[in-house]
Amino acid sequence: MYRPGGLTALAVINFVIAGFLGLGLLAMLILIGGSKERPEGLTEGFLYARTLFLVVDVALLVLAGVGYLRQKLVMGRFLGSGEAVFSLLFFGYVLSYTLGQGYPFMFSNLQQLIYPGITLVLLNVVFRENLVN
Repeated sequence: MYRPGGLTALAVINFVIAGFLGLGLLAMLILIGGSKERPEGLTEGFLYARTLFLVVDVALLVLAGVGYLRQKLVMGRFLGSGEAVFSLLFFGYVLSYTLGQGYPFMFSNLQQLIYPGITLVLLNVVFRENLVN
């Protein structure tokens, strides 16, 4: 079955992002377990929430990437869309937390909206007919 190059590229990007988030997960575990001093404003609850997000997000990115390569409806389109929505919701949580701590809004944080937004459009519009197995 024909698989568009863009769908393969999306899978590769998922794997790369999952790798970087895996490194972030390792950093969070070190911060939680080994450090008694935390950066100002980071509560233990926030660190645990961020760690849980990273575990779930890495798993969803990898599973969705495999689904893209195999052109699977549930594993590709549904898990990929679910990962994007999950990332957007967590972005909202982090944004409300940081603003609540008195940190200013930074436009560089908007980059966290780009990939999930693009993913939702690509999976549900562009590659809709390709993810049907």
